[in-house]
Amino acid sequence: MTHTVKISALALILSAGLATPAMADVQVVGTVDVNKDIVIDVNTLKDKNVNVDVTFDAELDGSAQSDAVVNATIDNVEIGPIEEDVTDEDIDKQALTNDSVNENTGIVQFNQDAGQTTNQGNVVSAAVVFSGEEDSQVVMSEAYADQRISDSSATHQEGFDNLEGLVDEQGNVTLDGDFDFDLTARIANSYNGNTGIVQGNQNVGNANNQHNILSVAVGDNALVALSDAGLGQENSGNTLLDVNTLKTSIVANSMNGNTGVTNVNQASGAFNNQATVISVAALSSAVGLGQ
Repeated sequence: MTHTVKISALALILSAGLATPAMADVQVVGTVDVNKDIVIDVNTLKDKNVNVDVTFDAELDGSAQSDAVVNATIDNVEIGPIEEDVTDEDIDKQALTNDSVNENTGIVQFNQDAGQTTNQGNVVSAAVVFSGEEDSQVVMSEAYADQRISDSSATHQEGFDNLEGLVDEQGNVTLDGDFDFDLTARIANSYNGNTGIVQGNQNVGNANNQHNILSVAVGDNALVALSDAGLGQENSGNTLLDVNTLKTSIVANSMNGNTGVTNVNQASGAFNNQATVISVAALSSAVGLGQ
């Protein structure tokens, strides 16, 4: 039998102590075709309706209401060189806050602007009511901000020399070299160690809205506390042309160790709506438990 012969021959070679190297050349040629069709359909429909009805019937001995409202609009503004065909404006603007707005107590508001056509504001509204243990009060706080930028244009063009040290000869970004930024917004070692309310804005760009809004209503032994905050922002119909421009916004070692409320906005671009809106309604009530 062939099978038996092969086994015997192999045993004969091994018993003779013969060993020969084994060599093999393997060449594999293959063609693999894979066709895959994946179709994913996701349909999401979500309806959410919330209705809140509150009925309150009591004799009130006091109330406190605080309202803070901001409306800021930039409309139909054109920012750019007066002369036509200017391709190198050579703009150099800096907004720097260094070692400032530190270790204050109370209310601190700070605005800094090196740009154009910018709305900046800080708003604080507070209402407080006090009474005895038997009195009842209602406190209400509302804070709203509406910011709109529409139908405006901004142009900023620099020459190719402005990119020296930023790109190599092949046009690849390297960030090597000692180049200067056209627009610099920097907050360093600032807004630290404050107690209370601190609000700040810094801008070096164009056509920006920056606001901080805080509304507080507090009632001692109050029965009801209501708070509401709203923010509406819109950018529409704006045109921005930036050519070979370098901009930077930096916050370094800042806004640390504060107690209370700290709000800071920073911008180096154009057509930005920035806002912080806070509404607080607080009450304290004396509650007695029977023995």
